[in-house]
Amino acid sequence: MVLSTIALTFARCYSAVAPDTVQVGPHSTIEATFNTKGEKLSPLLQVKDEPNPMTKSFILSALAILSLALSFFYEIKPARSATPPAATSAAPVTPYAINSGEDMARTLALDVAAETRASEAEEYYIRKLDLRFKNPDYIKLAETVSKWVGTPYRYGSSSRKGTDCSGFVTSIYREVYGIDLSRSSRSMFQDVQRVQKDSLRTGDLVFFRRGPKQPIFHVGIYLKNNKFIHSATSGGVKVSSLREPYYRNYFYAAGRVN
Repeated sequence: MVLSTIALTFARCYSAVAPDTVQVGPHSTIEATFNTKGEKLSPLLQVKDEPNPMTKSFILSALAILSLALSFFYEIKPARSATPPAATSAAPVTPYAINSGEDMARTLALDVAAETRASEAEEYYIRKLDLRFKNPDYIKLAETVSKWVGTPYRYGSSSRKGTDCSGFVTSIYREVYGIDLSRSSRSMFQDVQRVQKDSLRTGDLVFFRRGPKQPIFHVGIYLKNNKFIHSATSGGVKVSSLREPYYRNYFYAAGRVN
């Protein structure tokens, strides 16, 4: 850009007529001689020949083309600013957006529906077990066993169509805790950690036998407030109390699955 500017300036200077010359013809000028004070030193005039106008036009055109060509190879880079550009703050991204009142109503409806289902499930097990739990782990156990209430007793089976005591316990532990227990009540007793009766917690196992040297014949799952759920030969899956005379007399021990 600098070189092109110099070329254009030179072209303009060349095309201008000198201030100390007087043009007397199409191809000649008369020049006067002056001293430094501007006084004319000689009355004689000197006649100088000017170059041909065609030559002059050709030179001007060449200089103009040269300046145009040079402008493509040079450019002035903008000065760097001492102040860095201000960072634009990114808009916060939300994981989801509620676009309308209808979307908000639908979201609230889903929440209400979920709470309603949870409330219905809680009311169901409370009605079936006559117990209420606050611990989420205990609630899952309560909801699961409540669905088995009323299942008939069937020796050697372990389904909702019919189950014996050990089959019921193994099915519940597999579904709620993902634990596979031994199939018989006597084998279960060998696999648990013994706990005192007054230290029973929800989910512990309770064992029964008919006498001091008699084998274990029955097992159930402790719930709370001295109540346990089991599959009895009379009545199938039901909730009973350890304070009932029959179960109080035959209660043998309690155990915790680790």
